[in-house]
Amino acid sequence: MPSALENNIIVLLAFLAGIVKVILSVYIYSRNKKARANIFFALLFLSHAVWDIGKGLLWLTSTYSVAWFLGRLSYSAYIVSLFLLPHFCWVYLRRKNIITKSDSGLIFWYTPMIALVLSLWFATFFMKGLIPAPAGSVNFWAYDFGPLYTRFFFVYQMIPLVYALGIFVAKYARTKLADLRLQLKYFIIGSAIPIVIGIPTGIILPQFGITIPPHNHILTLLMSIFLAVGIIKYKFLTLKPLLEEPAKIKFLKEAKKYKLEFSKNYVVDTSNSTELAYEMFLSHIYQKRMGLIITQQDPKELREKYKLKHTPIVFITDTETDELSIGPHDIEQLLETIANFVRSHRNAYIIIDGVSYLECYNGFQKVAYFLKKAVEEISAEASTLIIPVGDLIINRKQRYLLEKDFLFIPSKRYLYETKHITELKAVHPRKLKYFVLDYNPTSRSILHEFILRGIKATLVSNKHIDLDIERSVKIINANPLNKYVLSKLDIDHDYSVVVLAFDNDPDTILAVNLLRAVTERARIIAKINKEKFVAAAKKAGANEVIPASAIGGKLMALALTTPDVVEWVMDSITFKTTELELMEFDVEPGSRFINKRIKYLDGIFKDIANILAVSRGMDFKQIPDPEYRLQLGDKIILVADLDKLKKNKHLHKLLEKKIESPLHKRKSR
Repeated sequence: MPSALENNIIVLLAFLAGIVKVILSVYIYSRNKKARANIFFALLFLSHAVWDIGKGLLWLTSTYSVAWFLGRLSYSAYIVSLFLLPHFCWVYLRRKNIITKSDSGLIFWYTPMIALVLSLWFATFFMKGLIPAPAGSVNFWAYDFGPLYTRFFFVYQMIPLVYALGIFVAKYARTKLADLRLQLKYFIIGSAIPIVIGIPTGIILPQFGITIPPHNHILTLLMSIFLAVGIIKYKFLTLKPLLEEPAKIKFLKEAKKYKLEFSKNYVVDTSNSTELAYEMFLSHIYQKRMGLIITQQDPKELREKYKLKHTPIVFITDTETDELSIGPHDIEQLLETIANFVRSHRNAYIIIDGVSYLECYNGFQKVAYFLKKAVEEISAEASTLIIPVGDLIINRKQRYLLEKDFLFIPSKRYLYETKHITELKAVHPRKLKYFVLDYNPTSRSILHEFILRGIKATLVSNKHIDLDIERSVKIINANPLNKYVLSKLDIDHDYSVVVLAFDNDPDTILAVNLLRAVTERARIIAKINKEKFVAAAKKAGANEVIPASAIGGKLMALALTTPDVVEWVMDSITFKTTELELMEFDVEPGSRFINKRIKYLDGIFKDIANILAVSRGMDFKQIPDPEYRLQLGDKIILVADLDKLKKNKHLHKLLEKKIESPLHKRKSR
């Protein structure tokens, strides 16, 4: 006869088991709310938790009506769990059968469950009621079972547990996938515990008058822990690729045209995007690089088509398969698999063929977030992601969202990023349309630069303009923060570039949002005064954010006409650089700098100025080789410390025109 202390421990363990199951269920579900295996795991063990907690309360209740309600509630949850367990097995293994293939099959499966639960509440042939428990028992009440339980349910309740163990053991014996076998080990152990221990002690022995203190809640708790560990620990696939030997494949001409760079990621958006993407992928892994294919296509057909022998292929499918596979809802597992692969194999190429399939199951926003996180992992390991558009239909807003992390092929940005000089003529600055919003010293400086470069622009401002503007600048006297005004500017083009020169940062953020409501294609360059607004401007849709220092206007003009150099300049300029001026110094006929090395100028400028780049037409050289000799027509781009420059008479005289020009005066803040 158990003591009072032992009784209290048994009741406490029931509550603890229920609480732990609730925590595990919520945790597994929250990791991926759309993964069906996670959903059914949560439902299964939440029903077990109701059973445990209901029994614990039943044991403590002396009032018959309350106890009878709790008894039926806890046993209802137990009945539900017996039907959920096989369903969890089918979902986890992605097994299609007569039940899971259709709604009618599921109705057929769950109808007996509903009938049993209803009989428990509204009839007496399953359970008649409660009877006082024997003296010294842990509880006040014992169940008074009816004929349906003793003649049917007593045996039936063992079948789901035996079935679950059998289906996991059978899958373990058949599969050759190492990760799946490791996961199934935990599932087999977890499923075996209630059978090996629970059935003899909880069902068989009591029929012979041998009773053991209640312990099923402990057994199912151990089961839930083993299943949860299996799901969590082996959430990604371990891939072991080998170098692929070049096969005799006739490549498309476009596949050889596009060269992919590490740490950059590409979306192939052509009529033959899938075929082109695979051939681009193959042409690069044939150069002794590792590769990974993630696809919705049959891996066997891909291996045969592209003569692949060693490259791992992950099959995205909701059907049971002997291939390496991930369900379309299991985006977290897919992300972990990619991250694990690139961490083990740097400079690798990954192709995801099946984004449209993922979108059908998860929606575009979740897929876009998954791709963003995948890009972070891939780029960090100097690898490259390739995505064929395939059947995916991308609207303007979605394309703009993807363009933040991907280069589209083909596109003008791709030509810039990959330095296809022979094709850059198609996107020469003079063929772009420029718009400047608001008028102030910054926009004045930008317009001056445009005039010097012979570039036409449109200025939108409702302020008084105190500058004689040449004909190359068109003036629209209107509110630049009016959506109707912006919609009439004809800016919804890939060749449109808009610069925001507002003095007020909230106005800039508003303008970005208004512009993105009008166009997702135009490039937006934004001036920001305070660093805390930078993230907001980028999130709203600005392509480039430039600090509002004295050099702001000129740097923005540079960003508009030659964006490749801006990143180099920004390495030397922060929001705290109030003493710097961006300058251009032309190597003119008769200049004493002709044929002089860069290191010669460095010796003259010392700590007064830093040379950032040397340009010749459209060609920019990042922080040139110290041995580079300047030539007639070169333009030196440098950042100078004005205070130090004014103290050096020789350099001050040399750069005097640059300093005294009213369009380049430093703006105090």
